[in-house]
Amino acid sequence: EMFQKIWELEHVPLWVHPYRILCLSDDSGLIEPILNTVSLHQVKKHCQLSLLQYFIKEYGPMTSEGFLTAQKNFVQSCAAYCLICYLIQVKDRHNGNILLQSDGHLIHIDFGFILSTSPKNLGFEKSPFKLTAEFVEIMG
Repeated sequence: EMFQKIWELEHVPLWVHPYRILCLSDDSGLIEPILNTVSLHQVKKHCQLSLLQYFIKEYGPMTSEGFLTAQKNFVQSCAAYCLICYLIQVKDRHNGNILLQSDGHLIHIDFGFILSTSPKNLGFEKSPFKLTAEFVEIMG
């Protein structure tokens, strides 16, 4: 929520989806339901399509208003979460931890590993954020 407020104050067109988290203990919690989403893992597993092909299937041809709106939403949210992941060193960014909202926005979940913490010193990805070739393909 803090990042969203900063971007709004500075008129930067980035988008994040703040949601509530209820801590249950030192190592567990609940997040509020995030409606109208599917994980990138589910998209890849069930549709057997590239993300660009999925976008075309869901939103229409690449020149259509529906596709262009979803593409803009994707870019604004992807950029926002890339910055957040870089600044607070969020790790464990796999396709199960990234949701795609029905309007094209990305939403990251599961921020259990930040500031270079990992269980039993297991290593995570070296990349400071997740920006795949498929993401770039959607961006055009």
